[in-house]
Amino acid sequence: MTDRIKDLNVEFSPAGFDDWNAVHALLVTSFAYMDGQIDPPSSLTKMNAENLREVARSDAFVVARDSNRIVGFGFGSTRGKALYLSKLAVHPDARNRGVLRRIVCRFVDFAIASDLTALTLQTRVELETNHFIFNALGFTKSGETRHPGFDRVTSLTFSKAL
Repeated sequence: MTDRIKDLNVEFSPAGFDDWNAVHALLVTSFAYMDGQIDPPSSLTKMNAENLREVARSDAFVVARDSNRIVGFGFGSTRGKALYLSKLAVHPDARNRGVLRRIVCRFVDFAIASDLTALTLQTRVELETNHFIFNALGFTKSGETRHPGFDRVTSLTFSKAL
């Protein structure tokens, strides 16, 4: 599907949000294609809904809904003068329909209002489609990292100047 979602509601850290089970289910579904493709496995494999609730106590988050169904999500945390995005996810049925772009735009608005100068994120080196998507959203590769115990690059950092 390539049609935009007509009634997409994208909210920034909505007050009273408490549907962390649905967010966890979205993340598990959205990250499932990575199983066996990335090494080490995603940190999501060690997280549950309560862990996500805990992260949300200190980090901003964006929730995208199509009607009442959560179809997109992401966390944002301030690191210096940048907003670091993590756990960005779009449900497979909602991909290529503008959901991720709208989520990133909400984070851009927040970062600018917070006098931050960039967005940053990391994606695994194996996930070349993600690299392409983030480039299309205005991010450029700005670094490489290795997970502990690995002698090769495992993640790429992407940045978007604001």
